[in-house]
Amino acid sequence: IFRSHVCAGTQPEKHGYFSKYGKTIIGSSNHISEFVTIHSGAGDGVTEIKNNCIIMAHVHIGHDSLISDNVTISSGAIIGGHTIIMRHANIGLGAVTHQKTVIGTCAMLGANSFVSKKKHIAPGNIYAGVPAKFLKRNDIGLQRAGLTNEDINADIVTFGKLIGVSL
Repeated sequence: IFRSHVCAGTQPEKHGYFSKYGKTIIGSSNHISEFVTIHSGAGDGVTEIKNNCIIMAHVHIGHDSLISDNVTISSGAIIGGHTIIMRHANIGLGAVTHQKTVIGTCAMLGANSFVSKKKHIAPGNIYAGVPAKFLKRNDIGLQRAGLTNEDINADIVTFGKLIGVSL
């Protein structure tokens, strides 16, 4: 569902790529609210929103980002280019991610938080503040996701690979 005034697949805001559109892929069963902007990948890049996501009003998703299944991005959030948001993550109202950050599976980022450069949000945890800091384990989010321990452990390994760390 695309509500009014959604701009999807528009040119990436990246020096040297304003006229070099990549791809934009949007899966199924997504709800994308009013005034959302989703930039295409830059050059050969891809911006992708998988399935069953809720993207609320006034969200911006930068070029070459990956939004995995069952992600919720609340109103006014800004997702920097090349950001990866893993499945079942929840991004709070007005939160901002610096480009090239990774938000783990079942992680929650509090309202008005900022994920700074080279900071990543670990799977299954809640972070908040400016800059974002660990608060506690996201037990409720983990329970609601219905993932097995094996699923979560596999996602922790994937998270490690994405940020360049062996977990």
